Amino acid sequence: MNTDNKALCKKTRFEVLDIMKGFGMLVLMMCHSFSPLAHYFGIFFLAMFLMISGFTWNEKHTQTWHDTWECIKKRFKALMVPYFVYSIIFLSLTNVFVKLNIYPAGLSGIDILGPDGYLGIEGYFMGLLSVSLGFMGSVFTAALWYFYQLFLVYVLHAVVCRIFRKWIERRRLIFYLVLIALVLLLMQFFNSLDGEKAKVVKLLCIRFLSCYVAFIMGVPARMIYNKLNISGIHPIQVVLFVITAGLIYVMNTFTTVDLGAGSITSVWSYIVCAILGFIFTYCLAYMLDNNDRTKKLANAMSYIGQNTKPIMVYHLIFFKPVALIYILICGLSFEALQQFPVIIDENHTWMWIFYSISGLTLSLLMDKLVKMLRELIAKWKK
Repeated sequence: MNTDNKALCKKTRFEVLDIMKGFGMLVLMMCHSFSPLAHYFGIFFLAMFLMISGFTWNEKHTQTWHDTWECIKKRFKALMVPYFVYSIIFLSLTNVFVKLNIYPAGLSGIDILGPDGYLGIEGYFMGLLSVSLGFMGSVFTAALWYFYQLFLVYVLHAVVCRIFRKWIERRRLIFYLVLIALVLLLMQFFNSLDGEKAKVVKLLCIRFLSCYVAFIMGVPARMIYNKLNISGIHPIQVVLFVITAGLIYVMNTFTTVDLGAGSITSVWSYIVCAILGFIFTYCLAYMLDNNDRTKKLANAMSYIGQNTKPIMVYHLIFFKPVALIYILICGLSFEALQQFPVIIDENHTWMWIFYSISGLTLSLLMDKLVKMLRELIAKWKK
């Protein structure tokens, strides 16, 4: 393969990954706005995100312990700093949200509001403790647990790669297959735990191990991809898209996946859904990216995929303007604004479309505004 073809494949590969992440963001909007379509894609989209992270992993980051430490510091800055900053900001704004009647009566898992419905000093510190353990301090940062878990995944994998570096160089594919098998066995053990005492342990372990196994599955997926010579849309991609779509539909009849709650139907169904979902989304993204008629849509999806962080941070709070408009149009009580994450109305299941548009567009606009303010502050300091 000549240099131009290699450059083209590299460019296409990462554009496709961005489109896949953009699709994942659309599914996130569907899930959080209770779209009727959410269940069909919700069983695999988070695993797909993690597989993409593994797909882009490079062992060069862990050639020395210094490199490993630098890799961890870089990931901390990219993931944990925004996690803590936004979690603390939203937690600190709790009483403002209560005053504006847009905050629900309590938090799932831990109720930090006082009898008067407001956040006191004790509740605030409980919220900070919750954030530090990877739980939410505010319902509006419920999606940020992903940042916390992904950082832990990077830390563990960086250390593992450093310790077994020589073995990886000799038998890379075998190493990852063995590692996947070991993690699956651990998942099987923790998923079999029962009882109230084991509930928290099961939640934390299943959540982390589910994330980690999806991540390391992305590494051999990259190896397989590198063996393929993809220069256009092939019939096999269309066939795989149709087959995986059908199998995902079948899996939905007996599979549930909620990584945030550490809940999966079974370890094996989770793995099957992750693989099917990755192939399905990859084929979809590749066909969109390599078809002139859908190129604009592919570019829009790619842009969303390149800006997943602000969308995950802000989208839940930007569901509220749509809820407010819905209340005004339907003449509902303003207390309905407290419903989280959206107003539940069985007669208007199509409302998820407006919630999704608002969550995506306003989050991106908010990110632009924050960046502009940072630039202005930086200029002012100079």
